This record gives sequence, structure tokens and C-alpha cells, in this order.
Amino acid sequence: MPTIEFEHEIRTSEQPSAKELAQLGLNGWKCVVNFRVDEEEPDMPPTAAEEEAVKAAGAEYRHFPVEMKRMQTEMVDRFRAELPNLPRPLLAHCQSGKRAAAMVLIDEAIRHRLTGLQALPLGEAKGIEWDHAELRDFVATYVNSHSHT
Repeated sequence: MPTIEFEHEIRTSEQPSAKELAQLGLNGWKCVVNFRVDEEEPDMPPTAAEEEAVKAAGAEYRHFPVEMKRMQTEMVDRFRAELPNLPRPLLAHCQSGKRAAAMVLIDEAIRHRLTGLQALPLGEAKGIEWDHAELRDFVATYVNSHSHT
């Protein structure tokens, strides 16, 4: 499972396999954050099944459903409010890993008082590909509206 590393023991990835979910505790993960929407892909595990597997592996589970084409400020606000209190190391994921990486990047950029235009190259340096204009624009706009430089 390819991952992108962020500060404070946070990594993002694409959807973990059932085997990876079952081995979370053995691999040291203490929390999993899922940004997938249940209906986005029929072959992905339902949220309830993933939550059960994560908890059986001894980790905490959080679900923040974020749709690529309909990003919601309220969901990002909710994620950012809970993030400081979530156990580490933390694995955040979605189907491809892009939304998860963007959500964690948003928090990191705001904590470092970056602008949206500064956040985008930071994301690229970490391995985020901005091939979805909606996601790139949302990240820049959200960071600009929440950063106080």
C-alpha cells in the first residue's frame, strides 16, 4: 500500500486491503480515518465492515465521507477539529488516497500559516498529484479562508 507521510505520525493511502486492515494493530497503527463515501465504488468494503475490521485489529476508527466533486467545508472542519485528539500513528485513506492526502495537507498548511498557493506545491513535494481541478481548487480556497498569516 503506497503511502504519503505527513507530520505527527500521520500517513495517507489508498483503500487498504482486507488483509492490511486485519494487520493494522500488528503494524502499529492506532487509528484509521476513512474519507470514502460508501456508494462511490461497489467493490469497496462498506464503512460498517471496515470499522469492524479496524476495531478488531485494536485501532480506533473515524469516518468523514468526502466526495471529490462535492467537497464540503463542514466535513473538513469536523475532521480538523477531531484530528488533534486522534491516536497516533494514524492512517487516513480513501479510494485512491488523494482526498485523504488533501485533507491532511489542509490541516498541515493551516497550522504552518501557509496560503493556498503555498500549500499546493507542498502537497506536490509530498507526492500529491493535482489531477482533479475540483480537489486542487478546494484545497487552495479552504486554506486561504482558514489561514491567518
